[in-house]
Amino acid sequence: MYYLHHAKQRAGVGPDGSQSDKRTIVFVALFAVLSVLAALLPIIFVPLSGVVILVLLFVSARSLLSAKIDPVLKAPALGWQFTYFLLALSLTTGAALLPVYGLARHKIFFATHRYATIALFAAFLISLLFQMRIKRERIPHRHLQKIGQMLIAIVIVGGVFLLLIVVDRNHKNPAMTYSMSTIPLEQRPPEDRFPAPFPGDIARMLMATRSCAANPGCHQAELADFEISNHYLSVRTPHFIKNIDLLAEEIGKDNQLLCAGCHYPYMMFSGEKNLRHKLNQDGFSCAYCHQISSVRLHPTNKRISYITVEPQTAHLSSFYNPGAPDTERIGRWDETLIKLNPNGHGRVFKRPLYSRDIYCQSCHGLQIVSPASVGLERNTCIRCHMQPRYYLGWEGTKKNHFFPGANATVAYELGYDKSVKMIQAWMRGDIAMDIPSVKFWTLRKKPADRSDVAFWLFLNIVPLNKPKAGEVFHLNMITSNVGIDHQFPAAPLDLVEGWLQVKVVDAEGRIVYELGKLNEEHRLADDYPLQLMLGGYMLDSRDHLLVRNRVWDIKQKVVRRNIKPGETQRDKIEFAIPADAASPLTITAQWNYRTHNQAFVEWGFLEDGWSKKRPRTAPVVTVGSIKKEIELF
Repeated sequence: MYYLHHAKQRAGVGPDGSQSDKRTIVFVALFAVLSVLAALLPIIFVPLSGVVILVLLFVSARSLLSAKIDPVLKAPALGWQFTYFLLALSLTTGAALLPVYGLARHKIFFATHRYATIALFAAFLISLLFQMRIKRERIPHRHLQKIGQMLIAIVIVGGVFLLLIVVDRNHKNPAMTYSMSTIPLEQRPPEDRFPAPFPGDIARMLMATRSCAANPGCHQAELADFEISNHYLSVRTPHFIKNIDLLAEEIGKDNQLLCAGCHYPYMMFSGEKNLRHKLNQDGFSCAYCHQISSVRLHPTNKRISYITVEPQTAHLSSFYNPGAPDTERIGRWDETLIKLNPNGHGRVFKRPLYSRDIYCQSCHGLQIVSPASVGLERNTCIRCHMQPRYYLGWEGTKKNHFFPGANATVAYELGYDKSVKMIQAWMRGDIAMDIPSVKFWTLRKKPADRSDVAFWLFLNIVPLNKPKAGEVFHLNMITSNVGIDHQFPAAPLDLVEGWLQVKVVDAEGRIVYELGKLNEEHRLADDYPLQLMLGGYMLDSRDHLLVRNRVWDIKQKVVRRNIKPGETQRDKIEFAIPADAASPLTITAQWNYRTHNQAFVEWGFLEDGWSKKRPRTAPVVTVGSIKKEIELF
């Protein structure tokens, strides 16, 4: 505007200098008011300010084009007007960044601010180049002086930013690489023993969890998910504590670190060895998971993996106050800096590593064997286990940090009913998931033929002879793993149980045949066929059956049976049909699964606090079922 008024003055059609200055002051004041209003009521005034700025641009550009001034002056004047428009747009949206940071629509303002600022810089350079092409005598000296001053300011500001970047990149962060396995310390080579812990302040920085959500508009959703997840709860269960006590009794307290890497990493980087007395703290933290810089697996021994933790101490210090609880919100200044540079904040806590399977396999690789192929033939871990929150029926599009899996026992034992119900629904296939996999959309059907909602295991019944009253009926129960991109089951073989349950009734509701129903003690019948079970067992160092999850004494794993991705297996079932059976027969079959067998539950779970409503057993989840009617001949 100032340039426009000056151009009109030179042409003899504009106001005098004092009037031009007044209009410029009014124009700047108007944008200042709009910026304040945008910050106070961003939802209303950011769009409004954009409209006002656009109208002013249109009016001033039209006024300039219709003015009787030298055309040579019109081009740079229009360029500067557009530059000022972008500057105003950047300022008004920038003023709204802080108050709208916690709103769902904040991405709109960030995008507008970012791209308007980039366009502003480009428009400034272009306008400057056009300006330079005008003959020097046509440009007032004071304008050249102002342009020089602006260039000097840009150089100074840019230099400061470059200096900050250099200082940040030259800052050396501490790092720790440790071996994660269940091999006792005295049996490890020196290079696989635990390194010296971090200094106390750095170790406590890596415990940051609640400070990530203590300020409004931060990571409240992720924390809410995490606090009811197995990752967070597993170390607090009575059976885990009892198992740790057994470990300390058999091979010494120092070996509690064997479990720390996956269940309580604070012990690992703090040197703390009294696990039992620290269970009320958040040893498994947000900061720890998001400060892992590399993972590698042992080339030959599947029991060993290596993790490197490299805390970005300069940034983590924003979330840490010595002596203050983790629940305390971070300071206003640190909060402002983070919200002004959310991408920089994100880069500190995000790495491409976190979307790769090897990141998850550092802990889960011992149990879960991932197929070699990736893409349409196989999904990654996070595609299934970190679906957006709205897939789980929760609000928001962010990746869930609940990590639904097959283990409902942890939440059940601690009384987290919400978690139990979510895991059971997830395993039953009640939750539709948008996963780009060929296998996911072919065989996974329900009676309503909805391929987007189905069980993990697909079943079919194929008769092998004609069913007749008074005769033996033979059938094949065909099971295909079409919904899990790793073998099933994938958990400690000494704990899990998977079995086929079959029930046949005639038209009058009489039970013709039944197999696999748990008794009142929550156990399978002693004569249940082993060939119809999934899982296996492990042997300890004395070649005895390994019990009580004594993972530090594993000598051999024996997989009796599992179902690999895309694999189909057949189970032959036969039973005698009574002579008076009424047609048709209704056959119901299902695969049941629980992550902790009853023998371990009776040893590891507390003896009190249970009832008929919540029996002392591990919850059973159905992972595949079928119901079919067959007419008798």
